[in-house]
Amino acid sequence: MTRISSILNSLDSYILRKAVAHSVAKTANQFIKTHEKKLKNLTRNSVLPFTSSEVVTNLSSFVLTAEQLDVLKF
Repeated sequence: MTRISSILNSLDSYILRKAVAHSVAKTANQFIKTHEKKLKNLTRNSVLPFTSSEVVTNLSSFVLTAEQLDVLKF
């Protein structure tokens, strides 16, 4: 960074930092948007976390506690 500072004046350095920050923010937002879309397609649910009744089907006569249901839903 010091090498860049010695080559660029303060205005150029400011513009470069702003451009890099904007590029990083844009890329991060696109990454998040893409993965939220993939997650939504996989889960078919736009809100996480799930409720246990959506993902756990108890086929036995055993009654599960709330803690056991939470473990199973993940």
